[in-house]
Amino acid sequence: MTMIAVYGGGTIGEALTAGLVAAGHTDVTVINRRAERSAYFRETYGVRSSEEPADGAADIVFIAVKPYAVTGVLRGLAPHLAEGATVVSLAAGVTLAQLAGAAPGAQVIRVMPNTPMLARMGMCAIAPAPGVDTAAVEELLQAVGETVVVEEKDMDAVTALSGSSPAYVYLFAEALVDAGVARGLSRTVASKLAIQSIRGAGEMLAGTKAPTQLRYDVTSPGGTTAAALRALEDGGLRSAVFSAVDACAERNRELGKTD
Repeated sequence: MTMIAVYGGGTIGEALTAGLVAAGHTDVTVINRRAERSAYFRETYGVRSSEEPADGAADIVFIAVKPYAVTGVLRGLAPHLAEGATVVSLAAGVTLAQLAGAAPGAQVIRVMPNTPMLARMGMCAIAPAPGVDTAAVEELLQAVGETVVVEEKDMDAVTALSGSSPAYVYLFAEALVDAGVARGLSRTVASKLAIQSIRGAGEMLAGTKAPTQLRYDVTSPGGTTAAALRALEDGGLRSAVFSAVDACAERNRELGKTD
């Protein structure tokens, strides 16, 4: 049986733990800094939980802390790792070289997750160090959504496209609800209309048709949707998305410069 440790009990760490337990993985240890948080994990998920780094020694260790804390956590954990253990960072910007430097002898992998992991609908991009097998990590992460293997050079773009993009969708939903309220709808009704429409559109995007074709299908020449789409294009929606992705990717690159 594969021993799994999750270092960090925040949003991503808890989402991963919940998914692993739901998928039947029982040999899971969660490492936290606070005793009350450790007790919460034991009571809620039935896993082992501790504040001691030594208890995080496992076959596969997921590091789910803020980027600035990753290398420090790994240096504290490294003496307790078995030779050849797999260390998986879930933090933005921290490079494979930084991971390897903090945990010599470990098999290191970068992962860019996103918060829909909480609904087990996450997207995890996996970038391994050369020669590192990702099969076991892919299987574990599929407990919280989909996975894709990429090269490390692509991780800045991946972070901008999937790691942060749920927030872009939430902002659009917020604006759509506000616009509905401005047109006289109650906030309750506007929220239901916007959220279900976005949810349904997401399901359709997961099908076989490309986004462009789906847009064509709902846009009648000279109709209401065509008028709305023209207003969005005139307002710079497409260029704003490009700018947002560029800004996010650049910030991720900057994070990788610090240790």
